[in-house]
Amino acid sequence: MKKILLSMMLSALLVLSFVVADNSTECQNCTDSEVSSFQYNFGAEVRFLQLKQSIEKNIIIGQDVIEYLNDSIQNEAENILNDLEEIIDTINDIDYTTEESLVELYVQLKQESINLTKEFRELVSKEISSEEKKQIREQTKSKIEQRIQERKDEFQQLKNKYNAETAKQLFNKLGLSINETAIQKIQQGQMKVNEIKQELENRYKELSKEKKQEVLGKVKEQVAKATILRKAIAEKVEDKIQERLQEKVSQRIQDRVAQRVQERIEEKEEANTRTNNTDEDEESTTRNSTGGRNE
Repeated sequence: MKKILLSMMLSALLVLSFVVADNSTECQNCTDSEVSSFQYNFGAEVRFLQLKQSIEKNIIIGQDVIEYLNDSIQNEAENILNDLEEIIDTINDIDYTTEESLVELYVQLKQESINLTKEFRELVSKEISSEEKKQIREQTKSKIEQRIQERKDEFQQLKNKYNAETAKQLFNKLGLSINETAIQKIQQGQMKVNEIKQELENRYKELSKEKKQEVLGKVKEQVAKATILRKAIAEKVEDKIQERLQEKVSQRIQDRVAQRVQERIEEKEEANTRTNNTDEDEESTTRNSTGGRNE
C-alpha cells in the first residue's frame, strides 16, 4: 500500500516540478506545476518563454484576423494586440538575476494575456465567417510553426538545464544520494520524467523502514507546498489583475467614444461641405441664368 502511495505521490511531485512536455512551448492554465517551477533555477525563464510563445502565436493570428475586419472595430482590435505586445516587452525586459516576485509577475501577465485574448475573440467572433476562419488558419499555420522552430533549441536547452537542476534539488529535499550519471543524462535530454521517477523509487527501496517513512512524509509535504503556493499567489495578484484589466477596458471605451465623436464631426463637416458646394452651384446657376436674360 505504501509503495502504491509513494508511486502516486512521486508522480504528482514530478508533474509539479518538471517541465514534462517535450515539444510544447505553450501554457494555457495557471497550474500548480507552473508556479512550483519558480522554486528552482531556470524555472522562471522556462515559464516566461512558454508564455511569450503563446502570446506571440495569438498576435500572429490576430494580425491576420484584422485584415478581415470592418474599419469600425479594426482600431479596437489593434489596441488589444498592442496590449499583448506590451506584455511581451515586459517579459523581454526581465532581469532574472535581480528581479523579485517573478512568480507574481508571471501569474499577473499570464492572466492579463488570457483576458486580452478572450476580449479579442469576443470582439471579432461575429465579424469573421467560417470560411474566413479557415483561410486565417491556413495563413497562420506556417508562420506559427516557423516561430516555434526559431525557439525550439533555446527552449529545449533551457528545459534540460531546469529539469537537471530540479532533479538534483529533489534528491536533496528527499534526503536521497544524488546519481550524477542520471543528472547528466537529464541535462542532455536523454532521460525522461518516468525514468527519473523510477530512479527515485529504486533509491527509496534501498532505505531503511524509518527512512522510508521520512521520505514519504517529505514527498507529501512538497506536493502540499506547491498547491498552497499557487493559491497564495493567485489571491495576492487577483486584485492587481482586475485593476489593470478595468483600466484597459475603461481606456478602450474612452477610445471608442472618442473615435465615434470624431467620425460624427467628420460626417458633419462633410455634410456642411456638400451643402456649401450645393449653395455655390445654385448661386452660380442663378447668375448665369440672369446674365443670359440681360443679354
